[in-house]
Amino acid sequence: MSRPAPTPGKLWPSPTPTRSSSCPDHTHAGLACEALHAREPVLVEKPLDITVDRCDQVLRTADETGTRLYVGHDMRHMPVIRLMRDLVEGGAIGTVKTVWVRHFAGLGGDWYFSDWHAERRYSTGLLLQKPAHDLDVVHWPADGCARRAGRRHPA
Repeated sequence: MSRPAPTPGKLWPSPTPTRSSSCPDHTHAGLACEALHAREPVLVEKPLDITVDRCDQVLRTADETGTRLYVGHDMRHMPVIRLMRDLVEGGAIGTVKTVWVRHFAGLGGDWYFSDWHAERRYSTGLLLQKPAHDLDVVHWPADGCARRAGRRHPA
């Protein structure tokens, strides 16, 4: 059973092997570095942070402390995505040759911008936030990586 910590820094060190913190993207680097300095392995849900400098800081801290750092995509663990991967891996649809994605942002994105995501200083914006999941969901089940991206224009 988990109990909320009064402040994120109270999460580590701890006698329990797993702790979690749910927090806005712009706080990821600070919390990750605190845990890494405490020699606690860290799993950060994407994005690692919202600036390149802070992402670099996390990577340096993991390297300097020799502590494991993982960056995750939570959408991979949704039952529908896991089922899709199982079907592809099991050969149910044959060889994947191409994938098409159409992303629907509920209520035109209004749901997304009803909290801290609405402030540019706290987020990378909808365009960078959501498509990262789409790209992972395209690549992971198909066990592939894009070799070329673009849009076909009619002649």
